[in-house]
Amino acid sequence: MRRSAVSGVNPIFILLAASIVLAQEPDFESILRFEGAQEGETLLGWGGGPAETIHLDTRIVRTGRGAARIERDAQSASSFSTITKQLPIHFSGQWLELRGFLRTENVSEFAGLWMREDGSSGPLQFDNMQNREIRGTTDWTEYAIRLPLDPKARQLFFGVLVVGEGKVWADDLKLLVDDVPVDHTPKRAIPTTVLDEDREFDAGSGITVSSLTENQVENVAVLGKVWGFLKYHHPRIAKASCTGTTSSSGCCPESWMPRIRPTATEPCRNGWTRSAFPNAVSPVLKHRWTLISCRRSTG
Repeated sequence: MRRSAVSGVNPIFILLAASIVLAQEPDFESILRFEGAQEGETLLGWGGGPAETIHLDTRIVRTGRGAARIERDAQSASSFSTITKQLPIHFSGQWLELRGFLRTENVSEFAGLWMREDGSSGPLQFDNMQNREIRGTTDWTEYAIRLPLDPKARQLFFGVLVVGEGKVWADDLKLLVDDVPVDHTPKRAIPTTVLDEDREFDAGSGITVSSLTENQVENVAVLGKVWGFLKYHHPRIAKASCTGTTSSSGCCPESWMPRIRPTATEPCRNGWTRSAFPNAVSPVLKHRWTLISCRRSTG
């Protein structure tokens, strides 16, 4: 069963956990088999957390010299633990599959493999095996999760997690694209967008100030509120069909702000209604944002 969000598990924690990755990594196959480290060392090539719940086990293994062990008790931080691997999606295919062997001991809620595909605007595909209810004590068993490879996906996060108390061991993981190991699959060409081509601020904003006036601070606050609203709640802006802030680019707010109200084919998301959007971006805010954005060099 695929899910678009982690039920009962904060996806933000999973994303943050993925950032804790060691700089020195063995080859990809060894990473997935938890080889290349000694007892007591951190899992090579993996992130995750809380750190005190993640271990390399060289005694209880399925094959080879090592296995990952996640161990939680009533005093463990957070409500779950995960080991996490992150990969850029530079490969092409139709289906992603994560396979691996798990062993559990006294798991109170559930354990499982997990995998998530992220695009520029957030998660696109997700599964964490919660519906399979792997709990209690089980011997080494092979499991698999499978997701369609979304054309919009840019980053892949995957690993093993346990929610609640108990222990889970993982060994001999495989990441496949259309039944082929991911490191042997064809590379895909990622089309560039207007965001990739926007170089306006590569050399900085062009703003030089020694101190901010009260009015400048207020202007920055207004700009952040209006742009944040548009970026995350209006389809045309989220699709990056217009970027830049100069009049010559045709994307200065004074040129496109009047055209971005919702239409029947572009409803506001996350609960915003058609009537709420025009009120939220009032003429006063439009005018002030135009002054801030198009004349920023004047302060």
